[in-house]
Amino acid sequence: MPKYNSLILLGAALMSASVIAAENESGQSEENKAEEVKVSSPWSVGLSGSYSRNAYKDSAYNAKRTFSANVSVSRKFWNDYRFTVSGGGYRSLDGAIGWYETDIFGTVSKSNFVTLFDTIKSSASLRFSLPISELSRKDKLRTSVRGAIAFRYSPEEGLFENFTLGLTPRVTKNFHEYKTVGTRSLTEWNLSNLTSLSYSYGKWSARIDFLNSANYSYQGTRKPLSMTHTESISYQVTPKFGVSAGHTNSVTFFDREQGPDPVFEFFDERSSTFFISANYNF
Repeated sequence: MPKYNSLILLGAALMSASVIAAENESGQSEENKAEEVKVSSPWSVGLSGSYSRNAYKDSAYNAKRTFSANVSVSRKFWNDYRFTVSGGGYRSLDGAIGWYETDIFGTVSKSNFVTLFDTIKSSASLRFSLPISELSRKDKLRTSVRGAIAFRYSPEEGLFENFTLGLTPRVTKNFHEYKTVGTRSLTEWNLSNLTSLSYSYGKWSARIDFLNSANYSYQGTRKPLSMTHTESISYQVTPKFGVSAGHTNSVTFFDREQGPDPVFEFFDERSSTFFISANYNF
């Protein structure tokens, strides 16, 4: 994969990680954030920024350091519906140095989607993309549509009352102008599941995320399975301002006869990324 493609994917992953870390206060993912927001105005704006780097020295040829920024504007409709537009970019400090935009996303979400039990809450979302990133433009991506249903389980009392378990299955459909770019088959479908476990105590919170993902090409071929894990700790300085720090890493599960042992790669600190982030909501 070209170096700038790797940087774009890294920037997108880091922006996602910073958003997840900023939401640790309420122990919820992007899809169910609207479920807990209590504001007098139907409008809300969020700003976030992060710095990330891998474990290599700054002078190493494979060092990767980035600054990223993201902004989201959200409006609540009726009681349970919300529309959010988000976008941003990142600046790479190594390799292909420069500023890279990420795709713009528009999301319609509904809280209280399905009522199961008093301790289990759910929400649903439908997200569309405006492909402006370099990778999307290179792949001739017209748009993508992602549907998700999020479930959250929070015990009301007992030993685990400060824990929250989340489960978010997601389906993404891409719409490309072409099915291939050169000899590379493009991804038509992505099936993923985000599993999270968070713990909160006062203004502090900690969270672990596992994102399992499977991609299918337009020819129907399944690409190697992948998993991204993120560990973060956050502190809510004020009701509107929070900071977080964490670690993220990805592993691709190849056939053992064709690739490395994925368990080794999963715990290899040399392929890990560490980040600090801050977010402000008003």
